[in-house]
Amino acid sequence: MSPKRVTLMIVIGMACASGGGAASQADGMLAARTEAEAVVRPLRIPVRVLNSSQYERRNAPVTSGIPLARESAITSTDQLVLTNAQGKPVPSQLRVLSRWGSPGGGPIRWVLVDWQADVPPRGSATYYLRAKAPQRRGPDSDQAPAGLSVRGQADRIVIDTGPLTLVVPKKGGYLFETLFQGATYRTAGLRVLKGKDLYHSGEAAPSAVVLEEEGPLRAVVRVEGTFRSRDGALLLGGDGRAAPNPTTGNPRAQGKPLEYTIQVIAFKGKPYLKVVATIENNGNGSWDGAWYPSNDVFFDGLYLDTTVPLLFPATITSGSLTAQVRNQQSFVLRQGHEVAHEYDESMNFFYETSIDGQRKTQRGRLPGWLDIRNREGGLTLAVRRFWQNYPKSIELADGVVSVGLWPRNDQDPEVGPYGKGRYFFSGGWHKTHEIMLAFSAAPAERAGDDPAGFLTPLVAQASPQWHVDSKGWGLIAPSGLRSRAPHLQPVLDRYERYQRILIDPEASSDRIDLERIRETRGYRNWFSCDWYGWEDFGDLMHGGNPCQPSSLIYDWPYIMWLQYVRSADPRFRTLAEEMTDHSRDLDQHHNEDTHGRPITAGNIVDGVWNWETGKLRGHHMNFNSAGNIISHTWNGGYALGYALTGNTGYLDAARRSAEAGRRFWAKAIAGQPIVFEETRSQGWSILMLVNLYKVTGERGLLQEAMQIFRHSLLYTEQLPKVPGSGGGGYIAVSRNPEPYYLGKIVATFATYHLEPLAELHWEAGQAGLDVAELEAFLLRSLDWLKGSAYVGGVCLGGGRYVPLTLSYATDPVHVKTNTGGTIGMNSLVAGLAGYAYLMTREHDPGRAGDYLGFARRLFRDLMYFKEVPRDKRDGSVDPQARSLITWSSWPFTAPKELGWIGRGGQPYLHVEYLLAEQGDAETPFPAPCR
Repeated sequence: MSPKRVTLMIVIGMACASGGGAASQADGMLAARTEAEAVVRPLRIPVRVLNSSQYERRNAPVTSGIPLARESAITSTDQLVLTNAQGKPVPSQLRVLSRWGSPGGGPIRWVLVDWQADVPPRGSATYYLRAKAPQRRGPDSDQAPAGLSVRGQADRIVIDTGPLTLVVPKKGGYLFETLFQGATYRTAGLRVLKGKDLYHSGEAAPSAVVLEEEGPLRAVVRVEGTFRSRDGALLLGGDGRAAPNPTTGNPRAQGKPLEYTIQVIAFKGKPYLKVVATIENNGNGSWDGAWYPSNDVFFDGLYLDTTVPLLFPATITSGSLTAQVRNQQSFVLRQGHEVAHEYDESMNFFYETSIDGQRKTQRGRLPGWLDIRNREGGLTLAVRRFWQNYPKSIELADGVVSVGLWPRNDQDPEVGPYGKGRYFFSGGWHKTHEIMLAFSAAPAERAGDDPAGFLTPLVAQASPQWHVDSKGWGLIAPSGLRSRAPHLQPVLDRYERYQRILIDPEASSDRIDLERIRETRGYRNWFSCDWYGWEDFGDLMHGGNPCQPSSLIYDWPYIMWLQYVRSADPRFRTLAEEMTDHSRDLDQHHNEDTHGRPITAGNIVDGVWNWETGKLRGHHMNFNSAGNIISHTWNGGYALGYALTGNTGYLDAARRSAEAGRRFWAKAIAGQPIVFEETRSQGWSILMLVNLYKVTGERGLLQEAMQIFRHSLLYTEQLPKVPGSGGGGYIAVSRNPEPYYLGKIVATFATYHLEPLAELHWEAGQAGLDVAELEAFLLRSLDWLKGSAYVGGVCLGGGRYVPLTLSYATDPVHVKTNTGGTIGMNSLVAGLAGYAYLMTREHDPGRAGDYLGFARRLFRDLMYFKEVPRDKRDGSVDPQARSLITWSSWPFTAPKELGWIGRGGQPYLHVEYLLAEQGDAETPFPAPCR
């Protein structure tokens, strides 16, 4: 049976028509490709594995989340098989991440695949995820080879990989033991130094020891606990100041303990383990007015210790460094940083090597691994992002090798402005570290690819084409779109350049990308920027001098994952991981009471982000709590990162944010009407629920999102008086200290919620929910924007052109007084306009074509005229002018406006992708004022 095809007439608005003016009918007919045609049958998804290291990787572990189309109708992992390029089945471990929502569950939407790949140095290999052929009866040899041996016992969990045995006790004393070649390597746990006091994770039984994942190729054990001294005292957070606030009585110490979560990951056939250690301060750490830091922690050092049962002397190697260490000698390798060069950040790193206290200091950055070996065997230890998260150290003393996650250095001053200790760890902060322990036996030498493979692991991804066609992440478009519509291709090319300037200096007009800004400390007066260090690495800066961490506002982790999916460029993935790790640890608030329940009092809200805050005394600590609200909190990066990697830390962060939105809108979810005019709060809360649904398949999340829409956005819009518009498609300002805004529609409140609602409409429709009210609301909102709010889109005499822009505050009554000027949000509105084309194309093709024309003009004007000077009298521009495409020219607004461009407009670009696939050669799209 041939796939269904739908023939549509497409009508496109002319570029120089008056605002909301007449449309012309396109010549020719276009056949729009349906969803069924996007599915390759039989299912055969190419998955490319990339090795960016200089070593050949043989049977190296790799993990990838792969989307499946609803039409693939795969309901069980038993229906799937992974093969190599020759079609031979490869042993794999498959786990369902989410399903396409339906009342009784549905087909698999995202599946996590683990396998072991062979990839040449700095090369790639392609594997295929396929639908299995009908099961054939065959000999036992057709079965997959034996995998990991996992035994859960009353007092321990034991995992046998083949080369080594991992033993994780449930009652504490030590974190885990590794049995290798007859020797026992004991990883004692985490050790905290605070003045003369010592706190240890092993001084009490852990609160949880869980076999988090079990399969033939990979197993994960999670251990959770706190830190105690030998006499049983907990390491607690508190307020370090001498006296409480005389007016309010605050602060009062909360007394919530510092906690840890450690994942130990074992792989079939491998002589190494991966340890993911997260230090957690889940207490209150934000304040304004009456709120103060009540659970801050100060300490002087924090280490992960492992006993090395080797006979000395031993040889220590790290990159080009080599040293001989005799019995009872100590060795320290420490990465530090000091501002010695005002402009060149690379000159500000130094490292120390020390044998028995004899220090040698050199400029440079350490790779982050250390090999300890004698003729009996050896241990290789590696730490990811070692120098980037300075200070760090790897130390050997008394047969114990210690990773200095926060190394003690008595020469460092104590941090302030209050409390005692050389490190400050705010309430609400987490910090995650990844460590590898690789074991080897004599006479074999250290496997050269062990640390390199850990520090630069294999990455795998399904093709951008499949991500788009499967719709696993909704309606997106691949990079490199090609269009035959006249004058449209340069617009699409400029959009792609806007994305590439983040990773490729050759795409930028001034040859500057994000990495060069991080390295060029003094660029454009960014003298005080420090984009490295355990507190800052992975962040963005908001502002010039002084620099301010931006809390990655507008969800830059999501932007990077999205562009990675669209392009398969691994440079986007590198930044995506850095930003997502930073965001989940330090941007997201982790605020719980002493019983582990989320704090929701005042501005202390678990799961939210700070917004545009300055770095006064810590990463996100200041006296202005404007950002400690749900209106600037996102989880798209967490959710998409989880879908692509299976990282459960990302899933936990996505849930935490979505739960914050759910708590904020609990009454609306329960059916109570809520009048609320700051529509970004509803929109981004809805988006967090939708994002979480994409990676869990929990259909109730969509139902809750619909309730927020129905009982707040829709209810407010329907009110006959301000803030309502009597169903006019907008929500106005009714409360504001500045009278100018009263009765007007602020651009952010007119646009930020639109794409979240479009995503909700698509996902809820796919899941079988009633979306009629939502669809009508979206079309009313778009019609009002198109017909009344947007200014420009017209040609003036002398060949001048007025771009399509919004007034920051639009007057819905005196429309002619609106002068426009705000253009950065065009991508958000273009996204809805493109989606409106999809909503209306079957029953009203003329209207659909008008929406598409509007989307194209919005997108074009943003791409061309964002930074082009405008005539002060009429707002016009030279239609031949073009904005410079740079990252660094926007130091004050990049986190916002480049954020809108990076994440916005995907539904519109998806439409262009569909049209291009059908050979859209006849659709007119003239240049402005041609």
